[in-house]
Amino acid sequence: MARLAIIENGVVVNVVVAAVGAYPGAVDVTNQPGVGPGWLFDGSAFSEPQLAAVEPVVQVTTWTVREFLRLLTMAEKTAIMAAHANDPVVQTFVFTLQVAGVVHADDPDTVDGLNYMEQQGYLAGGRAAEILAS
Repeated sequence: MARLAIIENGVVVNVVVAAVGAYPGAVDVTNQPGVGPGWLFDGSAFSEPQLAAVEPVVQVTTWTVREFLRLLTMAEKTAIMAAHANDPVVQTFVFTLQVAGVVHADDPDTVDGLNYMEQQGYLAGGRAAEILAS
């Protein structure tokens, strides 16, 4: 009995133990124990398949609106709400939060809104980055 690689289109689709000649076109791999399904065959030699590079999964921080608001201090929330009456950018930011089910740390509305709040002094310097990294 021998280990036979069954090959289709240059790829090993199965390895069976059978008598040589039992599977026409199969290649004897008895002395090549590593050969298995997925290996490549160029007509004379086998090679292990190269795995495709896997892109790292990037985790994006998300919060419910309530969780997001808890990242702000009471003084920051108070400053933002005081500015809400006269600042259309703050009004837009608050409106966006009101309709959002989830706040994403990488969303341009979130990033731009927090940076604006910091530029206007509603958040202390560095707080936008600190909140986004939470």
